[in-house]
Amino acid sequence: MSESVSAALQAKVDAVERASSSSSRAVAAKELVNFVHNENLRRPELICQAATHILRDASGLHDDVWQLLERICIAAIESHQDALYNDCCNRLRKRFPDSLRVRRLCALIAESEGDYDGAGELYNAILKEDPVNLDIMKRRAAILRAQGDLDGAIDELNKLARIFSEDQSLWQALSELYIVVGKYDLAKFTMEELLTLAPENYQYHTQYAELLYTLGSRAEVELARRYFAQALELRPRYARALCGLHLCARQLTVPAGPRGAPAASDAVELLDWSSQQLGALYKRAWGESDDDTQLPTADSPIPNGVFISVVLNSLKVAEASE
Repeated sequence: MSESVSAALQAKVDAVERASSSSSRAVAAKELVNFVHNENLRRPELICQAATHILRDASGLHDDVWQLLERICIAAIESHQDALYNDCCNRLRKRFPDSLRVRRLCALIAESEGDYDGAGELYNAILKEDPVNLDIMKRRAAILRAQGDLDGAIDELNKLARIFSEDQSLWQALSELYIVVGKYDLAKFTMEELLTLAPENYQYHTQYAELLYTLGSRAEVELARRYFAQALELRPRYARALCGLHLCARQLTVPAGPRGAPAASDAVELLDWSSQQLGALYKRAWGESDDDTQLPTADSPIPNGVFISVVLNSLKVAEASE
């Protein structure tokens, strides 16, 4: 989240708290919910908090309330607030008894409660009336995954990808499933599709680099280094890409082959640079400290899982403030 979006979000939250009447608080809550939705933020807890004020003065919001109820219902499903999502869904069903969107909400509720058969029946009924509804088709694949049928979910998503080849969420879901089942070469292919569709997406570059690093050959580690670097070109100081670049550089300082072929010429320099950048981000997140703890350099042991988890977790604060 950028600094400007974070500031704007806090201003919306403050506006709800400062509102002096029930009606003005409902309007401010409406603006907060719409802001979260329009900025594509994943903050269901804020939407559920705003729901209290919206439901209290729903009549004053006129026709705007129906779209708000839909968004609140989805946020409540994500937050497992069953009383709230049932209230929203019942209001919507009463107002729009034949709506496919409302039936989709009912299916999502059934799915969240573990009633996969009931959710599947609702999804199939929707597809009879709207046979090209991609969102519903993807939900059927999600049910297969939730039931543990990973191969079935992969087959379902592959069928959809052949038809809707430009849908990025399909390739993302396929990549996740291939990683879960250990088919890294196929996951690599899905990430290449995503890079073709969205070459400006720094997260895709980072995820592709992580797959290359996982595959592990020296050529793949070298290629992973380039994609981590490209991710940093697209989003400077991105902690996850910096950690990946650091690991690649550390790996490339190790002589290659049984005869000890020389390391990559710029690997030591890159390792030192990435250490400095990670150290700067760490200090930015936690402030200056008397502790002179150093990140690994070319002469340090290969960083272990503790180092990676500590650095990534501590840098979330710095990322959120960018």
